Amino acid sequence: HRKGLIEKILVSNTLSDIICVQEALADSFESDFEFIPKQNYHRILHRKYRYRPAIFYNSDMFECLKEIHGDRTLSILLLHKESMHLLAVVNVHLTGGADGVTRLRQVSDALTQVRKAQLKLRKERKAEYDATQTKKAKFQRKRRAELEKMAEESREMEMHRQNVERSMSFRDTE
Repeated sequence: HRKGLIEKILVSNTLSDIICVQEALADSFESDFEFIPKQNYHRILHRKYRYRPAIFYNSDMFECLKEIHGDRTLSILLLHKESMHLLAVVNVHLTGGADGVTRLRQVSDALTQVRKAQLKLRKERKAEYDATQTKKAKFQRKRRAELEKMAEESREMEMHRQNVERSMSFRDTE
């Protein structure tokens, strides 16, 4: 019953690029969601709790850079392969009851963890970018030096040719 309901709700003609569910059970996770094709969708199930949040994403479209398993929250940082934009997905299955403070803390902690992970990734990506730019600049300097050397050799060859022509024309006039 549950599996059929899940399938009916999540699947129309095509699947979404990102699907978040709550109250997934570890024991029946694979069978409950077997209708979601494994070849195109990566599956992430929270590591703790009886009823867990889970995220599915289209792995042809996104690359997962970071998973964060928080207090009843599951967050991932995805890189969109085409645009190279970073996308944060936060899926929560918060503590029930009248205590809104606990739920607010859970959401706040999840967003703080995502923000820290984004900053760390950006710093790492910037370091990679800077290293690439340094290599690129080094290559460009080397290539420019090679081209300047070739231009100098070409000028020297032209001067030599002109000298040879002058000397031949000087002999012809004698």
